[in-house]
Amino acid sequence: MYKRIAVIFLIIQFYVSAQVVDSLETKVRILNDTTFTARDSITINDSLLISFKKEDIIPLNSSTLTDKYFIISNEEITHNDYKYAGDYLRLFPFNFIKDLGFAGQPNETFLYGVGNNAVSYLLDGISLNNRLLNSFNLNLIQSEDIDSIEIIPLPRGFLYGTSNNPVSVNFITKDSIRLKPYSRLRYYQGANRNLMLDGSFNVQLMKRLYGSFSITNRILDRTYKATDYSIWQGKFKLKYLLSNDVNIIASYNINDYTAGYSGGVNVDSINSMGRDVNQIMYDYLNAPMLYPEGKLNVLTHLPRLRVLAAPTDWLKTDASVFYLYNDYKKETSSNGYAETKTYGFDIKNRVNYGLFNLDFDLDYEKSKIASSALAEPIPQLNTLQTGQNNFSGSVILTANVDSNFIPSLFYKISKTNSDYSQFNRQLSIDYTSNGLGFDLLVKVKEHISCYMGASFLKPNNSSSTEYSFVEAGLKYSSDIFAADVKYFLNEFKYRSYPVFNLNYISLFGNLSGFSGNVKFNYGVFLFESLLSFYSENGSYDINVPNFQTQTGLYYKNILFNNNLNLKTGFVFYYTGKNKVFTFENGLLEVPSSYKVDFTLVGEIQKVAIVYFTFENLLDNKYYITPYYPMPERNFRFGVAWELLN
Repeated sequence: MYKRIAVIFLIIQFYVSAQVVDSLETKVRILNDTTFTARDSITINDSLLISFKKEDIIPLNSSTLTDKYFIISNEEITHNDYKYAGDYLRLFPFNFIKDLGFAGQPNETFLYGVGNNAVSYLLDGISLNNRLLNSFNLNLIQSEDIDSIEIIPLPRGFLYGTSNNPVSVNFITKDSIRLKPYSRLRYYQGANRNLMLDGSFNVQLMKRLYGSFSITNRILDRTYKATDYSIWQGKFKLKYLLSNDVNIIASYNINDYTAGYSGGVNVDSINSMGRDVNQIMYDYLNAPMLYPEGKLNVLTHLPRLRVLAAPTDWLKTDASVFYLYNDYKKETSSNGYAETKTYGFDIKNRVNYGLFNLDFDLDYEKSKIASSALAEPIPQLNTLQTGQNNFSGSVILTANVDSNFIPSLFYKISKTNSDYSQFNRQLSIDYTSNGLGFDLLVKVKEHISCYMGASFLKPNNSSSTEYSFVEAGLKYSSDIFAADVKYFLNEFKYRSYPVFNLNYISLFGNLSGFSGNVKFNYGVFLFESLLSFYSENGSYDINVPNFQTQTGLYYKNILFNNNLNLKTGFVFYYTGKNKVFTFENGLLEVPSSYKVDFTLVGEIQKVAIVYFTFENLLDNKYYITPYYPMPERNFRFGVAWELLN
């Protein structure tokens, strides 16, 4: 099957690249192949010194949501042996993945100590979260379409999206255009037919019209029962350069996701047989699963029309209208589904006026939700119908006193109206929320910068609930040594309730954390260490380990007359003790665990990247989430290759 797909893909490329593209009366000038240029507060960007002729058209590209962020760059992404988009976030220090062991499973990612119902996942500023569950499966991000990732500082996290989640992550998609046809293939293969094939193509269709498409397929064969997985993903995009001031982008994303959902190993069944749990759990031929025929199906559609505009030197606008469809089905011991249809618009404006920058964002969404999730324990109940209207507006005022001292004030107000219909009864709920805060970026010296910020959120003005968020960090960078230390306080609290029961069964949040990120170059050797510590501020089970580290020692060099950029070495992962909640097993303590990987990434002549990973060299038997065994010793390899450029 993959051979046929690759052949068809190559035929399309040869056909399109062979077409005659007439010369432009109006020239298109490409400034940068990446989607956007990150604004490094330590360096000076002199691109404005470049002069252009009047007839040149300069494309407008995406930018970050804020000027104070943690950015995962395109180089870090492409030189990382990732399996899905969730692996990108391992590069952020306050990250923990509640890993379900098998590729393609809906792992829950914790950022700043909070997970589902507390993190907004954005795609170029548009929220992807399921509007009913306020969560997102990161397998649904088409990984090869991502240029870079912006993680908003905790004090500003609630500003984006309509859900007032304390944490926001913005995936910035590739938006570069090229005068010559461009294509890229990425393939990897691992144990148990864990395969991925992605093909993308970018071409000039008319004088000012550019088109691109990308198709991805990932699969995994089952070992344990109900662990197989398959997803098809596609994106189609047209970009029209109306002028230097206005670009129009039309795009369409689709995901068709199917995965087994086992619920983990049935430990009670093993105990009832008088067998050794540790012996049976890691034996996929004999281990009983809670849901041996369990399954998840998700189908999403996201058409979007976007306008990038810069009508004056002091105003930039990014406006979108979109429709997000999400069809979610879950088959375990009982069946449930949720269908959501969301229409909305988002308008972001950035105004530069002398010493001041003003960013204001308007969001509106109207959702229709049909779900049996709340009625699942009693099948005869009618389907719950929900209608939601969400409006939010935020503003950020930044004073550029000089390039070394940048204070900001920000505020957000949001209003929500929800209408519920069940048993021929109607219920309407309205509430308003407010949040405000400030932060400050200071450059102490050329290579040293400091960030500090605090904010306050009242998620419902009719309630006494209030949350505070604090973050502080100090960063030093040079060619030889770089260090980044951070501290945060997150008072957000989330309670998980069983259906038709007012007694919560799990809590997370209300915690603080400290992290360190160190890189040291010594000749051809590179040492990298990412570590984090967490502590609870009350009687909450914070669902993240007390300590976690990812430390690597690498050989890094450019070899063979600058033809091979090589990075290879060993990576040590350690996850401390944790209390982890699952609906199948409740709250359980998970022992500490570790593994060692060997990894190799080599870029060949800047057109191909080769990946090789030998995972879990010591073949440790462990789990992160009860009771989902993590992969045994295995290896995978892959290649990303730019073609026909």
